[in-house]
Parts: sequence; structure tokens; C-alpha cells
Amino acid sequence: MIYRQYQEQKPKKQAVFAEKHHTEIALFESAERYLKGVMNGKTTLPIKAWRSEHAKLTVEQKRLNQDYTSLKDEVYEDKCLFKFKDGIEMEGYGLYFHDRKDLEC
Repeated sequence: MIYRQYQEQKPKKQAVFAEKHHTEIALFESAERYLKGVMNGKTTLPIKAWRSEHAKLTVEQKRLNQDYTSLKDEVYEDKCLFKFKDGIEMEGYGLYFHDRKDLEC
């Protein structure tokens, strides 16, 4: 609205109006330059492309979360095996656990 009012002003009043609303005008012009560069001449936002990209990324995120969970479970099982192995080795040297909770995972 401010920028439109600025453009509608007569040339003599435009300078005064620009001084008064310098920040708003500068922000509008900056946003306009940015959008022209990003949009590459398009006049509408690519909402369909964004939605399809969002859906694709959501599927990939779910797959990666499943991979993460399975790897996390594998690491937990490996830690349990190493704990158990260390417990057996200690028993082999005559060291015994009085509290078997140390071997629980």
C-alpha cells in the first residue's frame, strides 16, 4: 500500500513521501528484487512443486527414521553381547559377579 501510494504521488511530493516512508519503500524494493531473481519470470508460486517435494522428503524422512531405529537396536544388542562376553571373561579369571544386574542390558 505504501509503495503504491509512493508511486501515485506527484514528482514534487514523491521526495517528501519517500523520506517519510523510506524504510517501507526500501523493504518493498528489496523484496521485489529478491522475488524477481527467485521466480525467474514466473508470476505464481510453485505450490504444487513444493507439495510434491514435501511429500517426497516426508517419505525419505520416515525411511531414515526406520533405519535409525533398527541401527539403534543393533547397537543396543551389540552392547549387551559385549557386556555378557566381558562377564564371562571375568568369570574365567575367577572373578564372579555377586550382583548379576551388571550383565543385564
